[in-house]
Amino acid sequence: MSQKNEKFGIGLLFGVFLGVVAGLLLAPQTGEETRKKILDSADDFKDQMNRISDKIKNEANEWVDKSKQFIDQKQDEAKEYAAKFKERAQEWKEKIEHKAEDFKDNLEENL
Repeated sequence: MSQKNEKFGIGLLFGVFLGVVAGLLLAPQTGEETRKKILDSADDFKDQMNRISDKIKNEANEWVDKSKQFIDQKQDEAKEYAAKFKERAQEWKEKIEHKAEDFKDNLEENL
């Protein structure tokens, strides 16, 4: 969920909550009934905020897991590349050493 959508959703819920409270305060009922409805509305609002919070936490955890998997994959690829490079470097070293030995032998034969 994008940050813009989260802010909008929270603002919308808060606006609905304030509208319910205002409606309860202006409605013709006893004080006890009004207080009970306000408390019920506050509990509903709290439950909705907890659901939103849980959803945000779950999505954040999913992103963290995906990021870890991506990093692990790239580390494995880098290790594989480094191993191949090391192998090729060893091959080049051996070829150069062999060529140097051939050159040395040729030089000694011609002197």
